[in-house]
Amino acid sequence: MIGCIAAMQEECDALLEYCSDVKLVSSSPFKLYTAKHHETDVIIGLSGIGKVSAAAMTSFMILTYKPKLLINIGSAGGLDSKLNIGDLVVSTMCAYHDFDISAFGHEINYEKGWYVFKSEEALTKKIASLSFDRLHFGPMVCGDQFVSSQDVFKQMTQRFNGVLATDMESTAVAHVATLHEVPWIIARSISDLVFNHDNHVAFDEYLKLASKNSARFVSACLDLLSD
Repeated sequence: MIGCIAAMQEECDALLEYCSDVKLVSSSPFKLYTAKHHETDVIIGLSGIGKVSAAAMTSFMILTYKPKLLINIGSAGGLDSKLNIGDLVVSTMCAYHDFDISAFGHEINYEKGWYVFKSEEALTKKIASLSFDRLHFGPMVCGDQFVSSQDVFKQMTQRFNGVLATDMESTAVAHVATLHEVPWIIARSISDLVFNHDNHVAFDEYLKLASKNSARFVSACLDLLSD
């Protein structure tokens, strides 16, 4: 069984469209669906927004359903000027941009920062074999903040070298999955570009597009990784 975690209903529903035999098996404490993706058993969970919600869902899914792989799906904000709305980003490394113990001399970055998680290289290489336009691989960050401030954007890109995108759940999923020794994939589609003003307007406009693009890509990943 492969587990997929989305923060928002739109993101969850987009992946369910690629599945059959969909059953709502839980509505509390989380909404969870079992389904078939072709011949693969999947469990798709709606975590809610934010790191705590994502961590709680990830723990619950691992302990209850014991998936062999976890995929975090949905939307993200683009931090790199080479990205466009609808592009796909797969995380090679992720960290919390809002975890700050710099008062004690600890840096906030990928190199020396706390809680930095790297994806499995073999898994990433396998996914890279998929033929998808506008597919990017690189580092991401996560925090309990929808980033729209240009000051925060500049700070994040200065601290985290080469960062592509940001969201509010992915690193928490990777963190908990790593603790349980479950492989993970972060596969998000860009819903807004943080370096543009009023990116919150773009998010509302393009959430469905990002959800569909992420789901289409994850569907291909499920086919690739089903053996």
